[in-house]
Amino acid sequence: MGVGTVSCCGCLALVFLLQLLQEGAGQAGPEVAHTFSQVLYCQPGHPRVGLVDTFEDEEMYHYDFQSGSGVARLPGFQRWAGQAYDPSQISQDADMCQKFLEAISSSLESIMPEAKGIPWVRVFTKTPLQLGRPNTLICLVSNFLPPTLNITWRKHGELVSSGVSTTPASPTQDLGFHMFSYLNFTPASGDIYSCNVAQEAEQYTTVAYWGERCAGAYWVPRNPIPSDLMETVLCAVAFGLGVAFLIVGIVLIVKARRPQSTGI
Repeated sequence: MGVGTVSCCGCLALVFLLQLLQEGAGQAGPEVAHTFSQVLYCQPGHPRVGLVDTFEDEEMYHYDFQSGSGVARLPGFQRWAGQAYDPSQISQDADMCQKFLEAISSSLESIMPEAKGIPWVRVFTKTPLQLGRPNTLICLVSNFLPPTLNITWRKHGELVSSGVSTTPASPTQDLGFHMFSYLNFTPASGDIYSCNVAQEAEQYTTVAYWGERCAGAYWVPRNPIPSDLMETVLCAVAFGLGVAFLIVGIVLIVKARRPQSTGI
């Protein structure tokens, strides 16, 4: 079943959503819904057009418009990716999407929301951490729309470009997107890495830190203060909040133990 949807985030057009239902393993068991989707999207931002096939919100393969071929997310899907797309049909569909986008942008710009919240960012290692052993940092970004993110990596505030790879944005069933970025690295004591996520036309950058001194995800201005100062401030704020909560806890305990007078 094909479904066309549209969200105006500057604007963004989405087409071709397929859903398949399969029965459970046992005859008496309940039906289990599995979702396979093929989503073609076009937008004014970068990338201007994209085509992704997913199963249960996980990318199987996508279409590379520059090379005109399918690219598998995992090696096991490469044979399917090579047979999944007809370049001539995709070209027609992409043209249709652009025309549809031009037709609806002006009428929906004041109706539909401009963005889907602040991106959620998590950073974790591919394998258990061992200092001095090669590993991979994974940055998972979700809860964003439109798919116009720019993801960069920094080490101690300095831009890192070597060993970095990023997947295309992949659609989810809630009409949002998620994507992954990878950084091959060799962890050492005291290292601080950050995954920085900036969205076109927005004035903020979402940053997730990985390291031994301070960790977490934060929403900061597009042009943040220097990284070393930012890390110090964030750790100081976390420490200050901890002290404040400790003081409040002591006060409450003292008040709870103080004898209370009762009137007769």
